[in-house]
Amino acid sequence: MDPIVETLQNILLLKGHSYLSSLLYDSSYEIIQSGQYGSKWNSIISKFVIYLPVQNYFKLRNYFDSAKELLLECVRDIYPVTDDAPEIVAVEFRILIPGTNTKVDFSSQAINEESLRKVFISYSTQNSALAGQLKIILEEMGFDAFLAHEDINPSAEWQETILNILGESGIFIPIITESYHGSNWTDQESGIAMYTKKIVLPICVVGCKPYGFLSKYQAMFIAANDVNSITADSIYRVLVKVNPVIAKRLLSQLLISFSESQNYFQSGAKSELILRLFSEKLDKKDVNKIFESFLANSQIRECILARPNLYSLFQRHRKAISPTILNRIRDVVPKWFS
Repeated sequence: MDPIVETLQNILLLKGHSYLSSLLYDSSYEIIQSGQYGSKWNSIISKFVIYLPVQNYFKLRNYFDSAKELLLECVRDIYPVTDDAPEIVAVEFRILIPGTNTKVDFSSQAINEESLRKVFISYSTQNSALAGQLKIILEEMGFDAFLAHEDINPSAEWQETILNILGESGIFIPIITESYHGSNWTDQESGIAMYTKKIVLPICVVGCKPYGFLSKYQAMFIAANDVNSITADSIYRVLVKVNPVIAKRLLSQLLISFSESQNYFQSGAKSELILRLFSEKLDKKDVNKIFESFLANSQIRECILARPNLYSLFQRHRKAISPTILNRIRDVVPKWFS
């Protein structure tokens, strides 16, 4: 135990705050200076950052404001405002990964275009087959899906890797089964996902339901180990329903993934998704991107599964297609113009 943290714990105990004192167990700290002079001669305005084990961090989360105020008072007992010393003006909390020196700050992370391509799948190892099938479906949709036990190099610090990738991911999908709650790590992953405002889509086996941090989110329900009931269509529909503002971003991602189709199966499946889920949401730019992809990618252009879907889109949005692209389409499929 760091002697400064231990002193903070003792001060809290003397002031009657035993619960907060217990949450500082196994914590460390850092004084971060701002570079600005404080109120005393040669003092520097600073903040006192406490690094907590992840489970304690989330136990404390609901009390951050009051805890910061109380701890600032205690820290100033240790570091009074004097000449030639740091002038502590704030206390902040960060996550410390157990067993490592890695400190993670999720406070500034936000969902953006890049993070929406990354999906973190949280699951119990007893449901690895179900998680693996979900990963396949998501990657066919153009997502970059992460499974902790499959994708982490065994020689890596796996907890550090999990937290870093969870921080980078915009979408969090927990697979909730009877064994999910028994995992040592899944509840912590769920807490981090909620605190960092990920887009959360629980997939629940019938008979189970979201609990704790996850209870406020709408879930998809499937029969036990029925991997076939998880489809790209159902995932898109629920994602758009739970967070309508991301529909355009999901469409943008799907169009990129469609343009990069590497085989006939991918181009057929993705063209069907575009037609079925997004046809009414396409603007002129989207339409031209679709048909640019059709002309440029032979796996789309020559796919007998994709052509009927693209013809339907062509009929609906022909007026939005640029004259240059229309002329090129005419050369490839003249019968669409008859």
